[in-house]
Amino acid sequence: MEKDSQPTPTSLVSRGVCIEGDIQGSENALIQGCIKGSIRLNGDIIIGSSAVVEADVEGNNIIIKGTVIGNVTAREHLEIQSTGKMNGDITARSIDFKDGSSFEGRSQMIKNHRKTADTAGGTGNTGESDE
Repeated sequence: MEKDSQPTPTSLVSRGVCIEGDIQGSENALIQGCIKGSIRLNGDIIIGSSAVVEADVEGNNIIIKGTVIGNVTAREHLEIQSTGKMNGDITARSIDFKDGSSFEGRSQMIKNHRKTADTAGGTGNTGESDE
């Protein structure tokens, strides 16, 4: 049976390439070089073992094998592998630190938000009083 959807493309920053600035997009990314600035993607991000990232990083699922200096937001899952070094604050729905990984900073878990009739705009009641 054939699938109608195409796999999400992956952008590559190869070893030996350094980028200064902001990276935004909807693709997955594999970073092997160096980034200074920010990375904000609506896809998955892999920071390779040779990568040095001095940036705030935001993506769906993030795997850190190299070095990240900056804050990381994983909308779903963050994994810091044994070769990974992270210096900054983490916000994620789930976090997995492998043996040998290094993390210095604070972590915050993203909670599941469930819509109720009140928050979905059903009544317009915010729960605040005019008194």
